[in-house]
This record gives sequence, C-alpha cells and structure tokens, in this order.
Amino acid sequence: MPAALLLAATGTSLLRAVDVPEPARLIAFPRNVVAIALAGREIREHRARTTATD
Repeated sequence: MPAALLLAATGTSLLRAVDVPEPARLIAFPRNVVAIALAGREIREHRARTTATD
C-alpha cells in the first residue's frame, strides 16, 4: 500500500513538468505523508510480530 501511494504521488508530481502545478501541490505532498506514515506503522507491526514469536 505505501508503495502504491508513493507511485501515485510521483505520477501526480510529474504534472509539474507539463505546467499543471496545482494538483501536484494539493495531492502529491499529502499522499507522500500518508505513505510514510503507513510504512512506519507496517514496520513497527512487523517488528512486533517478529519479536513476539522469538
């Protein structure tokens, strides 16, 4: 899921290259923040699972 969000944000950021900066500003940054937050949560959950089974 985080990888898909990052790819979508990257695609939206590419709109700047064709002089459409507004969607990039409104959509890309929040998607990147959500992707980072989800990735952090998944890493913490994975660590909790692996330490619980040890």
